[in-house]
Amino acid sequence: VTVREGAKKRSVEVRVQAGPLECPPSQGRRGPNLPLGLIIARAVEGPQLEWYLLTTQAVETAQQACRMLAYYRQRWCIERLHLILKSGLCV
Repeated sequence: VTVREGAKKRSVEVRVQAGPLECPPSQGRRGPNLPLGLIIARAVEGPQLEWYLLTTQAVETAQQACRMLAYYRQRWCIERLHLILKSGLCV
């Protein structure tokens, strides 16, 4: 979602679905399937927003799905911190 400079923050109610799935190895490779968690979050009303998140963490309960979404919400702050460390501090 692109946020315009000076845009108001708003809350969006989302419906969350989650569950385990397995990803087979790449074509031509051997090995076991990779267990993943899939989280789908859709806005109930308002703008049509959907997020599809894959994680290597277990996502078998609503609490686990909400925790993964909370981590994902922090992604923007982490990316900004990384940019500051890389560009501003030359780390």
